[in-house]
Amino acid sequence: MQDSNFILKIDDTLELRLLHKNDAEALFCLVEENRQYLSQFLGWLPLNTSEEDTRVFISQQTDKMGRGEAFVAAIRYKEKLVGILAFQELDALNRTGTIAYWLDEGHQGKGVMTKSVKALMDYGIYARELHRIDIYCAVENVKSQGIPLRLGYEKEGTLREAIWHRADEYFDAYAYGYIFPESSRVLETERMVLRELNMGDVDNLQRILADPEAMRYYPGTMNKEETKEWIQRQLDRYENKGTSIWACHLKETGEFVGQCGLIPWPDIDGREELEIGYLFVREHWKKGLATEAAIACKKYARDKLGITRLISLIRPENTPSRAVAERNGMTVEKEIVFMGFQVQVYCTEKE
Repeated sequence: MQDSNFILKIDDTLELRLLHKNDAEALFCLVEENRQYLSQFLGWLPLNTSEEDTRVFISQQTDKMGRGEAFVAAIRYKEKLVGILAFQELDALNRTGTIAYWLDEGHQGKGVMTKSVKALMDYGIYARELHRIDIYCAVENVKSQGIPLRLGYEKEGTLREAIWHRADEYFDAYAYGYIFPESSRVLETERMVLRELNMGDVDNLQRILADPEAMRYYPGTMNKEETKEWIQRQLDRYENKGTSIWACHLKETGEFVGQCGLIPWPDIDGREELEIGYLFVREHWKKGLATEAAIACKKYARDKLGITRLISLIRPENTPSRAVAERNGMTVEKEIVFMGFQVQVYCTEKE
């Protein structure tokens, strides 16, 4: 059964919390405020006309979650409940899930639902090990269709009269499917899954690359366009060198927590090197995640690539990163100038 205290933090203002019986009053008020708007496409509204109806709904969903058949979360924006997001169906045997969602009209157009669905997808893929995720949108519901399209789903066809609305009225639905590319999964640690980056990671990476504190020892922060260019460089390295930096997700929640990997450099002080690089979301510092990921990358290089000499390029004043390298069995070989900064070259095997 899912922990009733489950919270998935998306950014400083947005999070998913497991739907709880204590949400009944706030949820019913939100439904009432949006009843006319939601009635365009949702058929269950006549079945929810009181706070007690909402309590019954939450109880039913809690039972389904207890059986592992669903996962229903309250979307909270600036501490306020603003919508519902769910795996309304989960099939562990076939590793599939079906996502459904609705959002307060006043909070639309802010990226709230797109970010929330992406976070739920990550939870499904990394915590529940789903391979395929489906979303069904009424043909007339153009706004809803934008969510799967922005998140890389394929439009697979049209289902006739697939969504009940009211009485004998049904909507045709577009079927959108997302299949997780298993080949992008590189390695696992005790607490994390590491996988290749893609262009859908801009918002994830902005939690690090746009944070002045996280980028304190780097040339500067990056905006979204610069982050896209940075991702493209990693994609080019995957294609040309087979390795680079990878995204790190917690197995427990699916949350993106940082990046770590093996970065190929053609010329570091006159020789080709492979660097263990790591940089994590600030909220997840001091949990041992960087060390855990770095140790796993060192083992991957040895066991999968047959490479035992690895380096890490670290500015002398970056004490936390130096500590990670030392816990990974690396020692300082020399100091050089790299990208305009004096850095220490930590290595596993000295020249």
